[in-house]
Amino acid sequence: MSDRPDKQEPDEPEPEESVEGESIWPARDADIEPEPMYEDEAGVEAEPQYSESAAEGEPVVDLESLEPEPDSGLQLTGAGSTSVISRQRIPASRKLRNRAQTELGQLWGSVFFAADKASPKLVGITSAQRQEGVTQIATALAMYGVLANTGLRIALVDCNLRHPKIADLLGVQASPGISDILSGRATLEQCLQVIVMADSDRELSVLTAGTADSQPLGLLRGRQFKSLLGALRERFDHVVFDMPAANSYPDAQIIGAASDGAVLVVHAARTRRETVAEAKKRLEHAQTHLLGLVLNQRTYPIPGFLYRKF
Repeated sequence: MSDRPDKQEPDEPEPEESVEGESIWPARDADIEPEPMYEDEAGVEAEPQYSESAAEGEPVVDLESLEPEPDSGLQLTGAGSTSVISRQRIPASRKLRNRAQTELGQLWGSVFFAADKASPKLVGITSAQRQEGVTQIATALAMYGVLANTGLRIALVDCNLRHPKIADLLGVQASPGISDILSGRATLEQCLQVIVMADSDRELSVLTAGTADSQPLGLLRGRQFKSLLGALRERFDHVVFDMPAANSYPDAQIIGAASDGAVLVVHAARTRRETVAEAKKRLEHAQTHLLGLVLNQRTYPIPGFLYRKF
């Protein structure tokens, strides 16, 4: 998706422009934690993440890095899950790495602030295919927004009703959540969980996917979902949605069309240009306003010491 940088330090990538003119903010492997391994419907473990080959500059399977480094991206600080919900202040089990905040700040500013238009309230994060790092980027973006903006009410919502991951990632209770609200089993107030950010007293509201449902698409197409979005719009200044892959399910098109915009996450090492183009086409066909792209898991084909020689 991007040209090889010319005489550029590998640890300080600059934002690029895609073919269609959309902004791309590269997220480095050391800053954003790779997405947790999924299992497909047949129960086969997904492929491990890619790493850089210093010899040939090609992505190779790194069998020694199936587990992320302890201090990589969003890292564990000690708090576990809780069985108490609804207004209970839960100590954050994860925190942002300092090195990641510069790029997250660029992404936050690019998405939520523009001189010529109103700031969006409801923003979805999606990808062309699964395992692109959507959950980590959505979570990190929402956490950064809380830390960087005093007084703003920010929520993180797991709209991936097929493969929800936010509850496990943040160590909160998985249900009740969105599916329970849409099915009439719970209210929004009962489902919201409040996380107190590490090293601060600022709060991030979290709404999980909720109880598993056999027909998630039907829930998203109902009028209750539009009512839920309206309630979130009134209650919060900014809401970040974790959405399913656009090429895998129509959910992202429904959520994106009802939101103020969407951000497309692209895995630099393995996502094909044609796959990204297809996802962009699907989102735009649903009248989703594409705010930009995030180039995730970017590696450099030339070893770093060669950049520093020039």
